[in-house]
Amino acid sequence: MMSVGKVRYRWDNGTECYDLEVLDPAATVADYEQTVSGILAAPEAKKRHSEHCVACSICCGGRLPLTVVDLYRLKMGGLGMALPLNGWAAAYGLVQQQDGCVDITLRLDEHETCALWNREDGLCSVYESRPLICRTYICAPLSWRASELRGQIVNAGEDELVRMLGLADGNGRTEKTQPFAGVLDYGGVLLRDVCSDRLWHSLTRQDGTSE
Repeated sequence: MMSVGKVRYRWDNGTECYDLEVLDPAATVADYEQTVSGILAAPEAKKRHSEHCVACSICCGGRLPLTVVDLYRLKMGGLGMALPLNGWAAAYGLVQQQDGCVDITLRLDEHETCALWNREDGLCSVYESRPLICRTYICAPLSWRASELRGQIVNAGEDELVRMLGLADGNGRTEKTQPFAGVLDYGGVLLRDVCSDRLWHSLTRQDGTSE
């Protein structure tokens, strides 16, 4: 079991997967991100899975949704810094609309791999400013609540990006009810504000079990 600040992770031997637990109600998405980033660096994870990344690009393909914080972080990291938000989304993202829902993801190349992945050296070209969906990808099984937490964070952050781009109403959220409104980094978003009641209750159980 490993504690990193306000969020703890552990390997659950019963279900053979990684699990998360929130130790402090003031935990933020930044605390979550910091904790998850340390999972595969831990000796236990290396023993169970692999010693290092082999640049297989599995984590760099498929649907890669963006949050409003991701977009700002990429811009500040130098990617399309001078572009307005809509221009940035058009240049580096893929905006899809269906039945009133809007999905904003990173653009893929002809091989269905992220266009920001450098195929020659097998490395991410924006590694230091890569999105949360990339930073929290774990090439190992996750508990339902660890997986659900990741999804609910990304969905809330994407909703705000959709709202800011004027593409939709963010699934009914208004700016006042949107936890990502006016936020430029993940330290400004409380985990409690993005979690459903069921998920929050499970994450804060002190016995380390899920429902």
